[in-house]
Amino acid sequence: METQQERDNNNEQALAVRLIESLEKSGTDFRTVDSLANELGAESDMVRQELDGLYPVVRKAISLSAHYDDWYRLSSKGLTPNERRSHLRALITFQSLRNSDF
Repeated sequence: METQQERDNNNEQALAVRLIESLEKSGTDFRTVDSLANELGAESDMVRQELDGLYPVVRKAISLSAHYDDWYRLSSKGLTPNERRSHLRALITFQSLRNSDF
């Protein structure tokens, strides 16, 4: 007979698999915790905790803005075009500051 702890562990593993599957089939750059929770019929806090535990398979948006704090993406999908542009802009800015005379 399965104990409550074993059932909880199985439910968490099942949620992790379902989260990864939802992120794999997503046609958007990122998914929010709330959208994943609604799709999977789970509590937002539970989804957030599970997503954070799936690092480095799942990552948050690369942004300093708190607005993107609950946005997640599969790491295997790489950087989004916007993230690539932001990195390039930062590199160009850094290089131009480094080369300028102050």
